[in-house]
Amino acid sequence: MGGGSQQRVQEGVQYLIERAIETGGWNIGKPFMVTGSMPPTAENTALYLVALHALAVENDATQRAAAWLAQ
Repeated sequence: MGGGSQQRVQEGVQYLIERAIETGGWNIGKPFMVTGSMPPTAENTALYLVALHALAVENDATQRAAAWLAQ
């Protein structure tokens, strides 16, 4: 990938990581709404993990999400 493409990929990864739910997993968007925290969903968590795994991203957020999904 060219330098610009790699930068966009890294921005995308950061975007996904920032939307991780603190207790593990992801939902359809932000981890919170005006009315409170949003729970993770199995479908969205699995999709995020597949995408991040394809880019060899493993960190606290992916580890918490995998643990939540395994429950």
